[in-house]
Amino acid sequence: MSAQPTLRPTTTLTPRSGPGLPKRRPSKRAGAAFLMVIFVTALIVMAFTQTALRSVISERVAEQQRQTTRQLETAIECTHVSTGTKRPYKIILPLDTGSDERIEVTRDGNTITARWMTGNHQRDSLTRTKP
Repeated sequence: MSAQPTLRPTTTLTPRSGPGLPKRRPSKRAGAAFLMVIFVTALIVMAFTQTALRSVISERVAEQQRQTTRQLETAIECTHVSTGTKRPYKIILPLDTGSDERIEVTRDGNTITARWMTGNHQRDSLTRTKP
């Protein structure tokens, strides 16, 4: 028996990338998918931002309306005169003389109307009936 080594074929793995090999380009599908992900993300962010802005704007408008109503109610209460004295028909409460902004409180029997006026334009009004 002779001890002769058995020769086995050697396989060397070729590297997939290297200085002499061409680089693999990304497929067009992967690039399009990436752009679609970016586009969908941008749409989601825009929708969220729009919803948040609408919420903030509607809350500010509602708060401004509540404040205006409170001021008109306060004007009605402040112009309340005891029943023993003569009641004036119309009372004007100036708010801003520069822009001619005022509250006009008008009494007609038991009905009291407060109007928020800017010049000749009526911005808001509130009517109450006093017993």
